[in-house]
Amino acid sequence: MKKIIFISISVVLLAASCNRKQAAVSTPATNVETNSASQINTQKADPPPPLHMVGQITWHPADFVNKKVRIIGYLIKAEKDYILFSDENYGPVTLHDLPVSGNGAGLIKAGKKYILEGIFLDSGLVASNKSPYHLELAVDPKQQ
Repeated sequence: MKKIIFISISVVLLAASCNRKQAAVSTPATNVETNSASQINTQKADPPPPLHMVGQITWHPADFVNKKVRIIGYLIKAEKDYILFSDENYGPVTLHDLPVSGNGAGLIKAGKKYILEGIFLDSGLVASNKSPYHLELAVDPKQQ
């Protein structure tokens, strides 16, 4: 009889010990999951870059090279693989008009104002206006 009681007590103690280990293991995991979820909910997307006119960037290009920019302006001329973007809706193409390439450049229509967002680069495109700079679109153009 003593053996049965001893075995029964051993089983109860063993079960209690296992339950304590499980609780100790599951509590930190729950905290980690909760912390991760709260961190995800509090992380915000980066704000968009400030809005510039084309000339603000093309007259001072060194300040913007390899940076994400947002530009407001007009299509002034469409070329085969890129467009030229300007502050003016019409007029002659100049060195300070900005070549724009990438997905969505072909969606831009003449006579309409657009906001473009992308990376301002100093190589990779030979443009008809002789500008060494261009904008590689990161998102589709937004008509204003």
